Amino acid sequence: MIKIQIEATWRIGTSEAELADPLLFRLLEAVQASGSLAKAASALGFSYRHIWGSLGKWEKAVGRPLVRLERGRGAKLTEFGEKLMWAEQTARSRLERQIEAVQSDLEHELSAELLRGTTNLVMHASHDLALAHLRDLLHKQHGIQLQLQYQGSLESLDALAQGRCDVAGFHLPEGGLETDFFFHRRAFKARDHTLIRCATRTQGLMVAQGNPKSIRALPDLTRRDVKMINRQPNSGTRLELDQLLREASIDPKLIEGYETFEFTHLAVAATIASGMCDVGFGIEAAAAQYKLGFIPLLRERYYLACRSEIVAARPVSSLITVLKSPEFAALAESLAGYDWAGVGETLGAELVLGAHNSSGAVLRPEAKSARGR
Repeated sequence: MIKIQIEATWRIGTSEAELADPLLFRLLEAVQASGSLAKAASALGFSYRHIWGSLGKWEKAVGRPLVRLERGRGAKLTEFGEKLMWAEQTARSRLERQIEAVQSDLEHELSAELLRGTTNLVMHASHDLALAHLRDLLHKQHGIQLQLQYQGSLESLDALAQGRCDVAGFHLPEGGLETDFFFHRRAFKARDHTLIRCATRTQGLMVAQGNPKSIRALPDLTRRDVKMINRQPNSGTRLELDQLLREASIDPKLIEGYETFEFTHLAVAATIASGMCDVGFGIEAAAAQYKLGFIPLLRERYYLACRSEIVAARPVSSLITVLKSPEFAALAESLAGYDWAGVGETLGAELVLGAHNSSGAVLRPEAKSARGR
């Protein structure tokens, strides 16, 4: 990802405008904060002589004093010095957001151009068992190296918005949960992105084989004989569980092990299989891999997000081709609790994120029983 930094510069003077060194405004702020020119020079890492000479040059350029020195009383800004500092701060506050927007647009445009000729693709994604297959097939079939890093859904979307990855994997539950918290106060802008449908998954409670603790629903997590292993904060799975607990009026503080967490579904399943805890919240496929019991609680849709302008670039178009390939389908069908209908379909992010609660329903835990595997 190309990084661009655009900076505004000042030209100021009573006749021919002079370029104002950015140090000028830092000096004015330091003098105002410390009340001493010597302390300001020290704070900025310059000698007093250098600062004194620079101040004289700037005062000559504007035709009036900026700092007033008073014997025994230190230094303070003149009225014009305060006005000049205010002007710079005002300009910065008004331009900062616009400059950041321009930087972001240019970074993505230029990065998209570079991506058209590259054989690498960087993905930050919420953990999913199919992504390793996707990575291997993408390299085997198209010679493209997928650099895959597992993070929570929120971290992945933020990484995409900040230009630290090309593709972000995240998941949203189907109807019944208030899930717009994924995007509140996040840097991710739906209007600039396209979503690639990956899969529909089942999430629920993973329990030891045979369900020896007779765990049937969320209220059982508060029992004294039940110990839980959780997912990390800001992971989509953790956020979904927290919302289910809120809807069920269950205080997480009553759940032993709630603050203990792992970073992947498989790690949670392995912890349960080892006997170190009794229950965890995760995908059905992870439970099946470790032959655990599983109590389904909700279904969710897993998406891959990318900037709209790179969808047609070779790395992303190849990724979509792999998702639709018979080879991927053969591997994907082995995963329990997955529905692959529509895999590889591209959708407008605004459309999906505005309507993802309009269909589907949460599976009611009290109506389900654990299935031993």
